[in-house]
Order: sequence, then structure tokens, then C-alpha cells
Amino acid sequence: MAGPEPFTTRGLSISEDVAVVGGLWAAVRHPWFFLFFFGLFFLVSLWMIPRLWRGIKYLLRRLTDPTGSPPGIDPTGTAGQ
Repeated sequence: MAGPEPFTTRGLSISEDVAVVGGLWAAVRHPWFFLFFFGLFFLVSLWMIPRLWRGIKYLLRRLTDPTGSPPGIDPTGTAGQ
């Protein structure tokens, strides 16, 4: 069974090429436009990176917990006795 992977990879590669050419065009022809969107991208990245890192740490903690229980829950049920 053939999957859509070659088409997806080609599509992403072409869209990256278009984004680079468009970014270079904007940087040369409209530098203030380019700097505005670059700054916006930078601020969104600063906002997102800590949240992504926290999510990755949570996921790794859940995957490596031998009991499989959520953090803070005693799997034996003997807490507070």
C-alpha cells in the first residue's frame, strides 16, 4: 500500500522554498514589513518555547512513570492513612 508520504515531503519542501524566496524578496523590497513580521515571529517563539518545553517534560514524565498514574496521585491508595 502506497502512502501519501512522498507527496507530503515534496509539498513541504516546495512551501519552504517559496517561504525563503518570499522572505528574501520582502527583506530586500519591503524591509519594514519584513522586520515587523520577523519581530512578531520572534515574540511568538519566546511565548511558545517554555510551553512546549513544559509539555515535553510532562510527556516524558508520564512515559517513564512505571505506575502510569498521573503525577501527584498515589497508585496504592494509602496516602494520608
